[in-house]
Amino acid sequence: MTIVVKSKAVLSFNPIPKLGCRNYGQGKTVNRKTFETTNLTRERIAMPHLTVEYTNNLPLLNADALLHQLNEVLLASGQFEAPDIKSRAIGLNTFLVGTTTKGHGFIHAKLAILSGRSAETKYQLSHSLLKGLEQHANWSSGLKVQLCVEIQEIERASYAKVSVGS
Repeated sequence: MTIVVKSKAVLSFNPIPKLGCRNYGQGKTVNRKTFETTNLTRERIAMPHLTVEYTNNLPLLNADALLHQLNEVLLASGQFEAPDIKSRAIGLNTFLVGTTTKGHGFIHAKLAILSGRSAETKYQLSHSLLKGLEQHANWSSGLKVQLCVEIQEIERASYAKVSVGS
C-alpha cells in the first residue's frame, strides 16, 4: 500500500496492487515503509459533485431524468469521466423565494470541482448546466421558477478520496 501526499498536511491512501501508485493530485508518491518519494504520473482528480436542490412545488420535474441529462452535460465538457461524477437531487419541502412560496419555485445546481480550472472553463460548465436545467422547464403555468448554477471550487490540498470495494 502507498500513501499519496497531496500537500504537506493531507494524506490519502491509494492501494493499487502490482501497478504502483498513481497521482491524482499534486505532490509525490511516498512508499509507506521507507517514506521515499517518487515522481507522480497522473495529472488530476476529476471529482465533480453535482447537487441539485429543487422546490417540491414542481410536480412535473423528473429529478432522475434531470440528473442523467446534467451528467451527460458534464461528460460532454471533456473535463470529467463518467465514474468520477457524483450527483444527487434534493427536493425541498421548506423554502421561501423572497417572503413567500406562492407562485414561486427554484432549481439550484451546485457543481463542486477541484481548483485549477480556468475562468473560461468554469463559465462554460455553469452555462452548459443552466441550459440543461432549462430543457427540463416543465411545470404548471402561473409558477415563476428561478434556475441557477453555482460553481464551487475545492482547494486540491484539502480534498481526499479513496475508492473501496470491488
